[in-house]
Amino acid sequence: MDWVRNFSWRSAAVLAVALFCALALGRSSVDSQTKKMWVAVMEDSPDAVVLTEADRWAEPVTVLKFNEQVEILRDLSSRDTDPLPYYRVSVRGFKGYVKVSVLSEKSQLQGDDSEASIAVGASAANNASKGLNRGTESTLRQEDPNFDKCVAQVERNEEVVNELISGGKDRDPIKAMGSYREFGDAGGLIAKEEK
Repeated sequence: MDWVRNFSWRSAAVLAVALFCALALGRSSVDSQTKKMWVAVMEDSPDAVVLTEADRWAEPVTVLKFNEQVEILRDLSSRDTDPLPYYRVSVRGFKGYVKVSVLSEKSQLQGDDSEASIAVGASAANNASKGLNRGTESTLRQEDPNFDKCVAQVERNEEVVNELISGGKDRDPIKAMGSYREFGDAGGLIAKEEK
């Protein structure tokens, strides 16, 4: 009869330890699944807009701030069926979708971490798309006396386009998203045929 009492007591102790370990492991696996990433684009970029759906034409929810940390709720690009290049995120109490390319595994603040990528805003992207950097500008400036005048004209044209797209001198990424949506709805560069 003693062995029955001892067995029950030992079984209860083993069961309690097993339950405690299971709960502890379950909690750590939930904590380890919470993934945080950093915003790698500037606030003036239309890509910095959190959307209601995983669709570039979806309605805006909020605008991300450069190097802001967001919580990844779901990676739609890793789905087995119908993968999309979006993350579902939570930031400042808002939930929505952002493009995978908007976020980085590393902080964008350059410190000891030299592997962090460089954030690109709308104006930096414009310069990069022109293929300009200090070296090419210097060479072109020496070879062409009209270089500065031509660059100034291009920049004025870009300001006008940006004002039209963003609705003013200050770049508003939510207004830019609306302009892009209207552009897409109208057929983009190819006008929709009237039926």
